[in-house]
Amino acid sequence: MKTAKLTLFCLGLAGAVGFAVSTLAAQSDPPNQDRVRPGVMMLDGRGAQIGVDVNDVADGVRVENVDPDSPAARAGLVAGDLVVELDGERVRSARHFARLIQETADGRSVALNILRNGKQQTVTVTPESRGFDFSFDGDRLGRDIARGLREIEPRMRELEPRLRELEPRLRELEPRLREFRFNGPFDFDFDTLPGITSPRGRLGVQLNELTPQLAEYFGATDGGVLVAGVTKDSPAEKAGLKAGDVILTIDGDRVRRTEDLIDELRDKEGDVTVGILRDKKESSVKATIEKAPF
Repeated sequence: MKTAKLTLFCLGLAGAVGFAVSTLAAQSDPPNQDRVRPGVMMLDGRGAQIGVDVNDVADGVRVENVDPDSPAARAGLVAGDLVVELDGERVRSARHFARLIQETADGRSVALNILRNGKQQTVTVTPESRGFDFSFDGDRLGRDIARGLREIEPRMRELEPRLRELEPRLRELEPRLREFRFNGPFDFDFDTLPGITSPRGRLGVQLNELTPQLAEYFGATDGGVLVAGVTKDSPAEKAGLKAGDVILTIDGDRVRRTEDLIDELRDKEGDVTVGILRDKKESSVKATIEKAPF
């Protein structure tokens, strides 16, 4: 229960911070039709390529980087060139440009209409295909990271005073979140719970944690978990477990919380002895735990 409450608190706090920061960021982000969108990197091994990184701009795509000894470098493309047409077709975006290049037959030359220093010219480039390669360009990655940090730094400076304004509100919110109590049922159905796979045991019960009042009502002075429901044709039903039973032990090992039962059943297979409390009287039943399917 403590783990669940702490998790809920952290999720609530993180959600509140995320919502507040995203709201502030949206408020401080004025519309800008000319903003450059994120770059599209043309990767080796995905159709033809010419060896450039490009960014969307209003009239085409801007070359951000040219790989040495690449088709683009041999054609004379340089960083800062603006590509507006490919074989007479207007380049609408970086994604469009990448698709046109990648769909070009290996060894076929294409004409790129570019703008360089405000002057229009045409260069011919021959895309080439390369075998799939898991390697990456460390220098390029470093440049991309550095460029990203430079772009985000002004935004962070803008947000910093607003985050300081937000801090008192978070301090006010924290005690309220700490007062949060989750008293709903913990419904664990070992037949259907995602992630419970072989070799974890399958019992076929839905469980509730015992509150102090429930423990007193059922006579479970040393803890246990309350059976809220039993799955039809499950090992639990075949063993005779019923809703209202309190599970106390598994093969003699004490069960005080739902987590204890999960741990006890994790590697169980075959017959197990389930100690229960029914009508305030202790007894036990034999359940045959089935191997969970993959």
